[in-house]
Amino acid sequence: MGEDLHLSQVRALLAVAHHGHVGRAAVDLHLSQQAVSKRIAALETHLGPLFHRRPPGMTLTDLGERLLEQAQHLIALAGQITADAHHQPYPPHPSLRADVWGQVHPPMKLLRDFTTHHPGVVIEPSMRRNLPSALAALEQDEIDLAFGYTGGLPDRLPAHLAARIVATTPVIALISARGPLAERTRLTRHDLQTRTVWWPGGATSPELAAFGHQLADHLGAGLITDGVNLGLEVLIDRITRDPTLITLAGADWPISGDSGVLARPIHPVPHYPWSAIWPAQRPHPLIRDLLKHLETGRPTLRPDDPSIWLPWLPTAR
Repeated sequence: MGEDLHLSQVRALLAVAHHGHVGRAAVDLHLSQQAVSKRIAALETHLGPLFHRRPPGMTLTDLGERLLEQAQHLIALAGQITADAHHQPYPPHPSLRADVWGQVHPPMKLLRDFTTHHPGVVIEPSMRRNLPSALAALEQDEIDLAFGYTGGLPDRLPAHLAARIVATTPVIALISARGPLAERTRLTRHDLQTRTVWWPGGATSPELAAFGHQLADHLGAGLITDGVNLGLEVLIDRITRDPTLITLAGADWPISGDSGVLARPIHPVPHYPWSAIWPAQRPHPLIRDLLKHLETGRPTLRPDDPSIWLPWLPTAR
């Protein structure tokens, strides 16, 4: 049986166990759902049933729970062996628990890039989509690292937490192809002063709500926050149904040309800032290497640059 156990199968086990869903695990592993399902099926053929399959997803069986920690150690050991073979120093605790907010946002992309340069590192991502919840998890030692917009918090970060801006998301406007601004190739504050921006999700994410209000104030636009942020498809559907509304999206989000909406840059370009946040006195052993890696891509945007707009940001420690 030993010769049939492959690390790719073990990684599939860990990803499905974390996400509780083959599709999301496939995205994480950059594989097709069929490939992930085959790897799980191969494991179960030799080891026994590892998952219960019932709506809304997959949960570990008792056997799966017993094997999960061993699987994590196996992947960590494989990373240690690879690092030793290349005479590279390897951190003693390779698994990094990080709250990344969402799949399409910079924190997840930054961590994926980090793992390509440190192939033995295991990332355990979570997606609370709420920075106060992520900070509470930091306090309770449930995670090692959080990402989010600290300028949207009602209070400053506690002194025992350190933060550094590591990325920003350039923000664009999504407008209806049938709307009054459809002929515009670029939108300015003047174009948006009499418009209404739909910015859902404030009820579940206070930092997202704060950014929406800050940007609307900057533009002089109206703001409505009803609804829940359930992804790009929902945004597109709402704008298609109500051509008078405008919504906001990341500049690199995949907007289909035949979706019925148009992606238009805003001048000055708004930027949504992302900070990495970690315990200052007891950082995870990987934090220093991660920050050093992220430094190469750290944004150099200046608040006094007339071509961009950045919301108020607290001083990072």
